[in-house]
Amino acid sequence: MCSIFGVELRQLEKETESRQQQLKKYLNIAESIAPLTPELESEFRKMPTTIEDLNTAIRETIFEAGSIFTPNSNALEEYEGRQQKVLVLFLHLALHYVDMSSEVTVNFQIEELAAELAAEEEKHGRSNTEIEEIKVS
Repeated sequence: MCSIFGVELRQLEKETESRQQQLKKYLNIAESIAPLTPELESEFRKMPTTIEDLNTAIRETIFEAGSIFTPNSNALEEYEGRQQKVLVLFLHLALHYVDMSSEVTVNFQIEELAAELAAEEEKHGRSNTEIEEIKVS
């Protein structure tokens, strides 16, 4: 029975030695591509060392990003609405300050922008009345 364990032990030792040699080989390849400087080593030591620590760090980072992004959930909608108003104003001004030779090209560009605006309006639920109010003012 002891001889069976001895054989298994020798096989495991050989496998361990083989894996260590592979690790050394891969470490040499990695260091030839990007040498491990003291600064990098310091940064690596700051990183989580377990899966649990890594998951905790990920959750904390997601939470921080969410709180930094905006405390006002309507801010993005308000921004998009203002962006549409600016686009409409730009289109309105472009119509009034176009010289005759480039009017056809500008009209095509305006139609493309209007189509984009309509798609944005449909996507974000803006009303045509709101857009018309901007044009009139």
